This record gives sequence, structure tokens and C-alpha cells, in this order.
Amino acid sequence: MIEFVSIFILSCIVLAKSGQIVVKSLSNLAKILKWREFVVATILMALASSSPEIFVGITASLSDSPQLAVGNILGSNIILLTLVLGVGAIFTKKLELGEKTFKRGKFFACVFTILPLLLIFDGFFSRSDGVILIIGFLFYLKEVLREQRRFSKIFNKIAESPFEKFKLFFKELAIFVFSVCLLILSAEGIVFSSEKIALTSGLSLIIIGVLGIALGTSLPEIAFGIRAIKTGRKEMMLGGTLGSVIVNSGLALGIVGIISPFRIFHFSLYFNAILFSFLASLFFLIFASTKNQITRREGFFLLFIYLIFVIFEVLLEIARF
Repeated sequence: MIEFVSIFILSCIVLAKSGQIVVKSLSNLAKILKWREFVVATILMALASSSPEIFVGITASLSDSPQLAVGNILGSNIILLTLVLGVGAIFTKKLELGEKTFKRGKFFACVFTILPLLLIFDGFFSRSDGVILIIGFLFYLKEVLREQRRFSKIFNKIAESPFEKFKLFFKELAIFVFSVCLLILSAEGIVFSSEKIALTSGLSLIIIGVLGIALGTSLPEIAFGIRAIKTGRKEMMLGGTLGSVIVNSGLALGIVGIISPFRIFHFSLYFNAILFSFLASLFFLIFASTKNQITRREGFFLLFIYLIFVIFEVLLEIARF
């Protein structure tokens, strides 16, 4: 048991660190290639920071443990809409969503938080459900790419010579590939150790995914959000966070459904995560729609929701024994 817990903790640390490296290397590649700041924030950073959820989802599905992936994604979305946005609102005093892009982003984020929950209400997450989520994600991607034409600001353009840029490009590309390999290995370690911990302790894969893995895989989003706030780029923090919710529910969960469809025999195990997914998206939408901003006070309330979610999840798991 102790060795599996050690593997789990070590794998989560490596997963979180490699996810941060992916984010950093993509940021540097964006500078070299002179990509628009909006594209970097809304698409690339969302994909990069959600890469842990994607790799854990694929690995869990191939290991015939899709419930672990679903728990991870549900937990990650709750963390993004409460913990990450709550901390962002507290540190910046208010997060403004006045731009048309963010108004659409908050709508898409809520839709993609709720849509998977509606799809599993029949007790079966099928391949067709996965295809629906993938199609929804592609539609969102099309809308974002159409919207990005309005933005001309380049993401932190660097001024090195063409030769220096060429060298730097391949250096960052190599770092990116290496970090992706670390993601794959750490995801394997997490899934393997989680299954062993669940088998020896009697804990459900859902709670391991919702509480344990979700926090670990969300660290890149948290780190990216803090870094964006410190550099005065609140729009990147918002774009990355809302984009990550959509990538998690659309792309990552869609892949899980296509690779390993599964039937839900014990719906009570999912109830708390589903309930708080609804609450998190509801309060986020209410706060974000009030004067198109999330205030510091509302940020504290979002943190409170996450705290209550963790307490309820632990109490429900204790009640199972």
C-alpha cells in the first residue's frame, strides 16, 4: 500500500511539473513564431495546461479504468471554476469579462461543464456521447479561430536574429517533446498506482480521480493563472482557464468515451461531483454575468464552494465504509 501511495504522489508531482514545462515551452514557441496573444491564451495554453487530464484520460481508458478519467475531469472542472477563478479574483480584486470573447467563453465553459453530465444521466457513457463532445469541441475551436482575427497583439515578440530564433525554436521543441514523454510516463504511474490503491484500500476510483488526481492535474492551470496575474495579463488567465474547462470536457472526455465507453452501475458515486459541477457552473455564470466581472468577495465564495465540495466528498466516502 505504502509503495503505491509513493508512486502515486511521485507521479502526480512529475505530471504537474511536466505540465508546467509544456506550458512554458509553448509560451516560448509562441514568442518565436509571433503568434497572436489571444490564440496563445485561449487555445494553446488551454490545450497545454489540460495535457495532464488528456494523457491521464487516454491512459485510464486504455487500462480499462475510464471512471478514473471521468472523476479526474469532473474534479478538474470544479477546481477551475472555483479554486482557480476564485484565487484569480482575490488577487486581482476583480476579474473583468467585458470583452465579447470572454462573454462567449463563459457561455461555452458552462455548456461544456453541463453537457457531459446530461450525457451520462442515462447511466451509459457511449462512443456516440464521446463523438458529440468532440464535435462540440471542434465547433468551439472554429468559433475561437474566427474570433481571433479581431486581435492583432503579438505574444511577447522576441528580437533575436533569425539564426538565434532557429536555434531557440528547436531547443524549445525538444523540451516540449521531452515534457510530453514525461506526461505519458507519469500518467501511466498515476493510473497504475490508483488502481492498486483502490484495490487494497477499498476507496472508489471516482474519489481518487475527483480529489487526488484532479488537484495534481490542475496544477499547470493554477501555475499559469498565477504567472499571468503577476505579469498583469488577466485576459490570458481567463482565456486559459475557460479554455481548459472546454478542453477537459470536450476533447479529453470525448476521447475517453470513444476509447472506452462504460456503464455507470453506482450513480451515487458520481452524485456529489455532478451536483457541485452544476453549482460551480451556476455560480460562475451568475457572478460573471453581474456587471461582467467576478469580484473579490465572489472569489472567496467560489473558494468556499470548493471547500464544501471536498468536505462532502470525504464524508460520502467515509459513509460507504
